[in-house]
Amino acid sequence: MGTWHLIEALTAVSCQRFVHVGSSLVYGSHSEPLQEAFYPQPTTFRGMTKAAADMVSSYVATTGSLSCAIVRPFSVYGPWEGASRLIPTVVLAGLRHTPIRLTASEYRRDFVFIDDVVDVCLLALQRPEANGEIFNAGSGEQHSNQAVVALIEALTGEKILINPEPFPARPPDTLNWIADMSKTRRLLG
Repeated sequence: MGTWHLIEALTAVSCQRFVHVGSSLVYGSHSEPLQEAFYPQPTTFRGMTKAAADMVSSYVATTGSLSCAIVRPFSVYGPWEGASRLIPTVVLAGLRHTPIRLTASEYRRDFVFIDDVVDVCLLALQRPEANGEIFNAGSGEQHSNQAVVALIEALTGEKILINPEPFPARPPDTLNWIADMSKTRRLLG
């Protein structure tokens, strides 16, 4: 309902375009790169609420009451990220020389820097052809948590201590989590 109330408020002040920031959690598990045309199959409550907000945003775009585009970020990292997220956890573990637990090595994520997500949002805001469209905001590459740890070790020169007991898997953990970026690149450049 929050998205609906925001859209009502934006319509009342003659807003030109609304960019709804959804989530890649709406996709669920797939064995191939995740495309905007996939039918939503969320496996978490957050994914379900994001899918519902996507549908509200699509509805207002098709009715013509407000120009709207949807951006679905993947695993965002960058400044001001919560300390419980992977990259800050790994960096802090290296600085403090404390062990961390990682999910099983076969799980993958498409990590994307926050500035790149903002760029996709701004392009979706500016391009008239973006109305009613959904755009992935990812890197188009996937990496295991172990690969992220190895990269941070290489960049910082710190050895990260890994607890041998794996972190328990969660519903969105999957063997394949990569954005198909072809539509975003084609329509937004």
